[in-house]
Amino acid sequence: AQHGKFVGHLSDGVAGGRTAVLRTYCGVLASTPEPVAGLDAKAPRVSERLLNRLLESLVKSRECSAGRSGGDADELAADEAMLTLFESEFVRPHRDVQYFVLRGIVSIASGMWDGAESEEKADADGGRGIVAENLARLLMKIDYVARAEGDLDDGSAFLFAPPDLSG
Repeated sequence: AQHGKFVGHLSDGVAGGRTAVLRTYCGVLASTPEPVAGLDAKAPRVSERLLNRLLESLVKSRECSAGRSGGDADELAADEAMLTLFESEFVRPHRDVQYFVLRGIVSIASGMWDGAESEEKADADGGRGIVAENLARLLMKIDYVARAEGDLDDGSAFLFAPPDLSG
């Protein structure tokens, strides 16, 4: 219960454009793995629930909405700094995080366009266009992972190393 409240406060801080809160949230993600279904506890992975909540806070950020709807350029620059910070310190170094960020983007985009949100709610949240633009900006920050890259073999490119299924 306390963890949920803490994550809620972190989500609000990220939506407010606070970089220190984004760093803290990434630390919470790194220290709160979820077990892989069907495998022992030695095989954790990134918590999709927490990551998706962070992604929603990033792409529906009040800072970005203010910047796009006539606010000054500094507000938009702060949002770009948030996306860059998230990408450079958390997404780029970890291939497993990249995978789950891509899944989260698909989840948010699907929920946005499948009619789950009413038009009024979408407008109140800053509009679907702004959210779609932020999703695209976040998507453009994720590097393509070539299959031949050697860093995937030794597990050093993962936040949580994949389970050893050979044995």
